[in-house]
Amino acid sequence: DGLVQRGGENKEEQIKKKEKLVKSKAFKNKLEQKLREWEGASDYAYIIKKFNEITEIPIFESSQGGKVSKTYILLGKVEDVSKVRNEYGKSIPLFAMTTIDAPENNEKTNFIFGKLEGERDTAYKSFNEMKPRMKIFIKKAIDFLKSGQTIFIACQQGKDRSVLFATIVIGILFNLSREEAYNYIKFYRPFVTTDTFTNQWKYINEMIKNYNVDEAGGGGG
Repeated sequence: DGLVQRGGENKEEQIKKKEKLVKSKAFKNKLEQKLREWEGASDYAYIIKKFNEITEIPIFESSQGGKVSKTYILLGKVEDVSKVRNEYGKSIPLFAMTTIDAPENNEKTNFIFGKLEGERDTAYKSFNEMKPRMKIFIKKAIDFLKSGQTIFIACQQGKDRSVLFATIVIGILFNLSREEAYNYIKFYRPFVTTDTFTNQWKYINEMIKNYNVDEAGGGGG
């Protein structure tokens, strides 16, 4: 689709190219076409199928000995973590933005954001009051991606809280604005709706603009 760099470029070169590509008019035109196609979809079975899919968001691509290796952010429902690990590898890190249906946090590859005491589940209030934890999660996700490790970002429906986290990670990683990072996700997963939640939408902007890798540190999880 022209959005993935071919192998042979280092990560910094790919980051610069991705930034330029997502900011380009050509990408915006492709996105508009994709969204028109989605909005015009009338096949109910097709729509449900797309909602239930694990979406691959291309991040990096490398080539060695003629073999191409791709790094993705996978977006979907947390209940599909076993399916993801069966398909993409048992060691795929899970970043869960929900506690409902999430696995017990007893594996080093499970990063469950958690919830505030007395709350039913992870919510905007959790994100807002646990910003140091969010910064740690962001750094871990970026470190995995830069190392060539695909990650799975999930919530209950795979269209709001998981997208909040994915948008922040992509925005920071590729030097993109909130809107640009979100549009990159929408190109592949057009039914996301995080931008309809005022507090979450403002939070994404704040985290992208104010994130500092040194401030995040390396511990926790």
